[in-house]
Amino acid sequence: MRTSSHRRRLLLTLGATALAMQLAPVANAQVGNGRPVRIIVPFTAGSQTDVVARMISRPMADFLKQTVVVDNRPGATGTIGAQSLLADPADGATLLFVSSAFAVLPSSGLRLPYDPVKDLQALSIVARSPTVLFASKASGFTNTAELVAAAKAKPGSLNFASSGIGSGTHLNAEYLANAAGFQATHIPYKGGRDMLAEVVANRVDFAFLPASDLVGFGPDKLTMLGVSGKQRIRLAPGVPAIAESGLPGFEYFLWQALLLKAQTPQPTVDRMASAVAYALADPAVAKGFQDLGIDAMKLDVDGSRQFVADEMAKTSALVKSRGLRLSE
Repeated sequence: MRTSSHRRRLLLTLGATALAMQLAPVANAQVGNGRPVRIIVPFTAGSQTDVVARMISRPMADFLKQTVVVDNRPGATGTIGAQSLLADPADGATLLFVSSAFAVLPSSGLRLPYDPVKDLQALSIVARSPTVLFASKASGFTNTAELVAAAKAKPGSLNFASSGIGSGTHLNAEYLANAAGFQATHIPYKGGRDMLAEVVANRVDFAFLPASDLVGFGPDKLTMLGVSGKQRIRLAPGVPAIAESGLPGFEYFLWQALLLKAQTPQPTVDRMASAVAYALADPAVAKGFQDLGIDAMKLDVDGSRQFVADEMAKTSALVKSRGLRLSE
């Protein structure tokens, strides 16, 4: 009996060892047969999403032991970038780096040449960052409550800027208006710099941007009214959270995520997820995120997929509640 039991344990051990030897080459194999890994960013160079993509590309290359390049493909509400990903093999060597605006696509009414839910899958929610509600110094607003009171006193009298229809900065303002119960006119711009200039010049009443975009402007130019996260932030410690200003529970974050083609094999998905986790643990990346006021998310693949699904559901509810038209 003892000999038989010993033999069974030996056979199980040998079998496990053989399986591990078979899986090791797969776990360590280069993706895409070693061709450069391409992170497609559907925004212009210098945008926050582009900056974050470049931060994580170097340590990802170190982990994968192959070249990782960032490829900017802006335009057409991200469609150009998505089609570039979908034209490549589902081998993990092409990734799409999206922002929170991705969550609006299923409810946008846009006629897309692909299905953002069926054709793409989340690999990792990389980072998130709270935004800051701000207005021109000349507006006279000193906090969120004053702006909300003015907007409610004269419905539709205020306007707000965003970096584009359906962008995170657009949705951020709509979430505020929805939570506070007021109407305001949306004025979309081509990017954060344009909208910032218009608010500072007091041609637009308010907007949301990451704190890192605002810290260079002195208090004589603009006033930071509130932070969209539930807590105050290091880059603007004197600015209260909007949740502290009569809107308890209010919270909104911009986020960035890496996506893959839906047909990508699971071992490849797991390897690429490990590369992202390695990058987020890199001290230089952590320091870069801190300087920009960004938080690393560090969700696993399942958690990332659930996060995107939840964001899409929340955004769909907002679009219906506000009666938003996001397509021409």
